[in-house]
Amino acid sequence: MSDVDKKIQFSTSGWFWTPKTEKEMTDYFNSFSGKGESSLVWLGASIAMNYILNKINNEFDVYKKGESNGSN
Repeated sequence: MSDVDKKIQFSTSGWFWTPKTEKEMTDYFNSFSGKGESSLVWLGASIAMNYILNKINNEFDVYKKGESNGSN
């Protein structure tokens, strides 16, 4: 199996709630009372997402399912 053929399976942690849609996530974040509390939740999520995306972009080439090398 060449490096191109290797697949990585990402998984989520069962310790945390994982939203299935953006609406579900935004509804949850917006449910926090007070502007400051809601802002901190959004800030934390944004920092975490940037960290994860930066890590993926620096270490992997990501292709849409069904595409063998991203050129399709």
